[in-house]
Amino acid sequence: YFFDRERIIKDIKNTIDDTAKKRNETIIHDKIMKRKTSDKNQLDYKNSNLWLFDERFMTYTYAYSDNTINKILQLSDNDKNIRPDICIFTKSKEDASEIVLIELKGSDATGEKNSSGINELNKYARKIKNYFEQNGKEILIWSYLITTFNKETKQEIEDTNGIKRAYTTKGDIYYLYNDNLNMVTHILTLDTMVEDAMARNQLFLNILRGNIGSGNI
Repeated sequence: YFFDRERIIKDIKNTIDDTAKKRNETIIHDKIMKRKTSDKNQLDYKNSNLWLFDERFMTYTYAYSDNTINKILQLSDNDKNIRPDICIFTKSKEDASEIVLIELKGSDATGEKNSSGINELNKYARKIKNYFEQNGKEILIWSYLITTFNKETKQEIEDTNGIKRAYTTKGDIYYLYNDNLNMVTHILTLDTMVEDAMARNQLFLNILRGNIGSGNI
């Protein structure tokens, strides 16, 4: 399983490095979880690679890729085009305690696109939060904006009130807590996401190969 994950990570790294593909966010999207699909109870671990973000996301009840919130929650209001790239529920839709939202931007993302990405995540979160609050449920939302940093973009992010840095093995990760939405938003690049996933997976591989023991702590 962990050798399979290593192969997937290397495949994504090669896609990022391929200048003919790197601006096509749909290619990366499909490698994380195929668009227009959904998965329940991780019936087959090969259905998605959500572990790329965090090992915790391997445990979910429902996962949706490129589905509208109206379809996910079976709503019929006029906001029928609000569509997260990926939406994950840790419990059933009627008894959700934590939800994950992921928005992917291409490698050509600008400061304007990044701002719109955060606004999109807020819009998704508000619609979902309203649904659960109307049903007497409180939820915590984890959101991810996967984008591109340049000097100007990083400065804009760092100048945003409430933004903080998070630990990472390579690159930069920023996070922001939105009290109104009870949502933590992480902002990072594809390269950082892949490098972090590689570092976590390498630890497991080292253990399997016997390269790490109790005396090496």
